Amino acid sequence: MKKKILTALLLLLLVLSATWFYKLLFLWLTLLLWRKELLSKIPYRHANRIMIALMVVTLFIAMPRYRANSSDRVQLIYQDSEGHATTPPLYQYLANTIIPEEEAMSWGLRVAAILPREAMSSLSKSLINQYKDEYRSCGNRCFTRSIRSLRWSTSNPMSGVCSQFFNSFAAPHQAVYLIRPKQYQRDRSYPLVVFCHGGLGNWKLYTSILRQLDNCVVLAIPSHDLTGFFSPSDIAGIFDRQIPFLEERGYHIDRSQLHLMGLSNGFTASDIAYRNYGKRFKSITYISCQPSQTKRIGAKIILIGGGKDETAANQPALAKRMRANGMQTALYWDAADTHYTLLHNRKAIVAFLNKELELS
Repeated sequence: MKKKILTALLLLLLVLSATWFYKLLFLWLTLLLWRKELLSKIPYRHANRIMIALMVVTLFIAMPRYRANSSDRVQLIYQDSEGHATTPPLYQYLANTIIPEEEAMSWGLRVAAILPREAMSSLSKSLINQYKDEYRSCGNRCFTRSIRSLRWSTSNPMSGVCSQFFNSFAAPHQAVYLIRPKQYQRDRSYPLVVFCHGGLGNWKLYTSILRQLDNCVVLAIPSHDLTGFFSPSDIAGIFDRQIPFLEERGYHIDRSQLHLMGLSNGFTASDIAYRNYGKRFKSITYISCQPSQTKRIGAKIILIGGGKDETAANQPALAKRMRANGMQTALYWDAADTHYTLLHNRKAIVAFLNKELELS
């Protein structure tokens, strides 16, 4: 009876798991639980060894990449304190394997779905309530299907959230996501799109969406801690740290075609670029957030948001004010959408960005 109850629990965990690593792990644990019964029906004397070997091999294949292959379209690359590529710390890799981003996100959504609405600040309450709506409408799929698509493209990078968690208090390095251009040609110069995400750091979640951008190098950089608030030194580092890092790896960056995107708390990156680097970036994009100023600068300002998102509620009015100031702006606005518009409208927003960034 105990074995049947344990089997039912393992199969339930298999169904609820978000990653193939954990699905395979719970499948193999179920098979091992019934190993004697299974092997009794197989006369081959080495069947037990073969079963164990298959378990090890399949779990190894399902684990995230320890080091990125240069041919992968999506790569997570560790940098040392000077911005040079370095070997990921083994303990961070193991932590990422044990608690991968997909699983943390999946179970976090389940917890968020049952959190009491009264226990949060107004903004947190708004975002959590939107989580609840997302969970009711499509469960974890809204947040995990993007990451899953990376596995089918033979690229399964580690999580930038994990590296940033350790970097917050223990390690003098960080990790960036590098996305190679489609049909990459080594001798060609490419525009650079720098992506800055908000709370909980540098997410793998968004890389599968950003890799659909045309004819550009995409670099997702972390903030200095897990809050997702970027500092002036983070943005200055794009010019004196990240572009040299890309050039060391053989990429030719067209410095007249630099674009910066801030998502959620990443508005701090967009605002710093707006305030200090209006002539160096060709465009500055706010996704699910909005600028704190409307003064005229040389960069094009792109706004992407939803009407139900408190953090982007004034985007249409701000876009109108900027145009009145003689600025070049573009607005993608869905009055019925939430803070997670990039996940809902990924194809339409990618097409919009390809057009507005002149990448197509």
